[in-house]
Amino acid sequence: MTTLGRSTKVAGVLALAGLAVAYVELVPNQLWLKCPIHSTTGIYCPGCGGQRWLASLLHGDFVAAWNYNQLLSLSPLLAIAYYLIAKAKPGKRTHIILISILSALIVAFVVWRNLPTQAAFLNQ
Repeated sequence: MTTLGRSTKVAGVLALAGLAVAYVELVPNQLWLKCPIHSTTGIYCPGCGGQRWLASLLHGDFVAAWNYNQLLSLSPLLAIAYYLIAKAKPGKRTHIILISILSALIVAFVVWRNLPTQAAFLNQ
C-alpha cells in the first residue's frame, strides 16, 4: 500500500471520528436518530443504545457506555480476535466459522438485551 493510500485512509478515519464527536456534542439528544427497528417492533436491535454509548464513551463514562451497549464495548476485542485467528489459520473455512460464531453472538446479544432487566435500562 502506498503512503498516499494510507494517508487517505487515516484522513477518512479521522474525519469520521470528528463527525461522530460533532454529532454527539452539538446535536441535542432529543434530536438523535431513533432506531427504526425498535420504533416499529419494540425490539432492541444490536445497535440500540449506540448513540448514547458513543456519547458516554466520549465523556469518559465507561460504565454507562458498557450499560448502553455491551456488544459495541466488546467490538474492538472481537475485531482483534477475528484478525488474529484469521491470520493464524487463513482460509475460507476459518472465515465461515468465525462469521458463524459472530452471528450467533449477535443473536444471543439481541435475545439477552431484550430481557426485562436490560430493556428497563435502555428505556431511560
